[in-house]
Amino acid sequence: MNDLDQYYKVLELLPGASREEISQAYKDLAFIWHPDRIPKDNPRLLQKAEQKIKEINQAREQLRSIQPRGQNQNVQQKHTQHRNTQQQNTQYRNTQQQNTQQQNTQYRNTQQQNTQYRNTQQQNTQQQNTQHKHTQHQNTQQQNTQQQNTQQQNTQQQNTQYRNTQYQNTQYQNTQPQNTQYQNNQYRNTQYPNTQHQNTQPPPANPQAPRYSSETSPGKYAGNYAGNASGPYSDASRYQSQPPQPSQSYRHAAPQAPDLSGSNFKGASLKERDFSGRNLSNANLSEADLSDAFLHNVNLTGANLHKANLFRANLLGACLINANLRETNLIGADLSGADLSGADLTGAKIGYGDRVMVKLTRTRLTGTILPDGTVHE
Repeated sequence: MNDLDQYYKVLELLPGASREEISQAYKDLAFIWHPDRIPKDNPRLLQKAEQKIKEINQAREQLRSIQPRGQNQNVQQKHTQHRNTQQQNTQYRNTQQQNTQQQNTQYRNTQQQNTQYRNTQQQNTQQQNTQHKHTQHQNTQQQNTQQQNTQQQNTQQQNTQYRNTQYQNTQYQNTQPQNTQYQNNQYRNTQYPNTQHQNTQPPPANPQAPRYSSETSPGKYAGNYAGNASGPYSDASRYQSQPPQPSQSYRHAAPQAPDLSGSNFKGASLKERDFSGRNLSNANLSEADLSDAFLHNVNLTGANLHKANLFRANLLGACLINANLRETNLIGADLSGADLSGADLTGAKIGYGDRVMVKLTRTRLTGTILPDGTVHE
């Protein structure tokens, strides 16, 4: 089939059709396949219409360029019959197009109904999940409240013993041992030979002046040693302090950092902070970032460390009795010498796979709930 026959076929004409028939066939096909008549939500049919209209335009231009203006009557009769056939075909195509549009409309309606059904199901599922989570959260809060109340009652005596022994001895392990009662009696009765002379000195000009002398201390804790001439236990500083108070324990004779027991640090960023030797018993440190923090000899008895980040934290010698360490990140932490008696480590992160990445040298784990839920005997 040559190109000329192909052009007649595109316009659905017989070879030798007149210019008027070519023009009429072009108008009919352009009316049917014009892209503006195609639904925009049917990209496949729209693309087909655009291709079809290009072919129709090309066939008309080629046939018009070679078609003579006159034709005999026999050819016109043949083309009249052909036009009738074309009209019937056009009606048939219009009927098919209407049926296709109806089917597309029904399909879209079905899709919309299915979408509404899925959305309804999704909303119902979300509501059920939300209710389930709220119920679980309430139950967990009740359990945690009961556990905290029990822990607070059980840890009061343990806190006292811990502060008087392990915590006190560790914090002042480099301080020269002295008899506290004997020192207090000497101080109150002014039995030192230079007491009378130093007590007659006029009061300091600035009542807020520091307790220690203004000499540069050789180190951070140099003032805690009895051998230091400018320390809190030297003769130069002993009688420049506040008026004598009732006899207290030896631990309270030295300056103390603020007591942080029961403090609320929930979600706080405490990265690389130094809490060494501090009292954080019963503190709320849930979801706090304590990565690379110094918690050497810290008192965390009964503290809430739920979901806290203790990555590479130094907890050497820390007291974590009855602490809540559920879902806590302990990877890289040093718990050497720490006391985890009665602590809850359920779901805590301690390594990857079977590899434990927490240092537990001489760590006390009596009654500790391990990450897998078992209780260490």
